[in-house]
Amino acid sequence: MRLGKDGQDWIRLGLVGYQFPDAEDVRKRCSWHVVEGEASCREGAWQFKWQALTCEESDRFTEWLRMAADWVDGKDWFDGEVSWPPYWVPAGTDFTEPNLSFSVNRNRDATGLVIVALNMEFRPPWRAPSRTFETPTILHIHVDPPTLRRAADEWAAEVAKYPDNSRSS
Repeated sequence: MRLGKDGQDWIRLGLVGYQFPDAEDVRKRCSWHVVEGEASCREGAWQFKWQALTCEESDRFTEWLRMAADWVDGKDWFDGEVSWPPYWVPAGTDFTEPNLSFSVNRNRDATGLVIVALNMEFRPPWRAPSRTFETPTILHIHVDPPTLRRAADEWAAEVAKYPDNSRSS
């Protein structure tokens, strides 16, 4: 899944497996997805890989992208009505690990700005490591609803490769 264009801030994310692929207990095996990605901002580009999303969070992120597309398109998440202001989606993404978060701002012209915060193991290599929670690197990615819907479909395909089978046990 990729958001953003060359020459601007962008991020590419994919799933490359489970944190515990050989665990006998399916609940442990399907507990965490390993996220691999690449990001770029005006300071440079970098790659990262870490077990940053629970399998449930990976599923929720697909839905968040779809809801964000509808919201940027002018639909309110709660009652289907357009409301100006607020300009921010009522809920961003909050994941267990602080490596990655997303929020979106909408404009009156049915475009939006996705704000991606990258922290800890997802920080760029030129940022000094810290033992404590640090200020994240922020990407500002211009989007439109079709771009967000495409990203949701691409992310859903990533999740389908590593399903959360723990719910069916």
